[in-house]
Amino acid sequence: MQQQPVASDLRVISAALKMISDMERIGDQAADIALGTAAQTAAAQTAISVGYIWVETIAYVICAILIFFFTIEKDLPEEQKAIAARKNNK
Repeated sequence: MQQQPVASDLRVISAALKMISDMERIGDQAADIALGTAAQTAAAQTAISVGYIWVETIAYVICAILIFFFTIEKDLPEEQKAIAARKNNK
């Protein structure tokens, strides 16, 4: 004995069809991106790589500066007092 499809069955089928069309669209876009990247000259690929390296380096420098000011500078007055106390004890 078979049962008739109900609304939840139809929603599952509809969602599956939408997922399939979305996945096909994503695949087409990925293929277009790959073709665009392959069509670039070696000089363009090198420029993009060098640009990425510079951006990454600048981001690391900014992080290092922020870490320096928020950790080391916070303890600086106490360290200066300790150094002055040691000088006075000599």
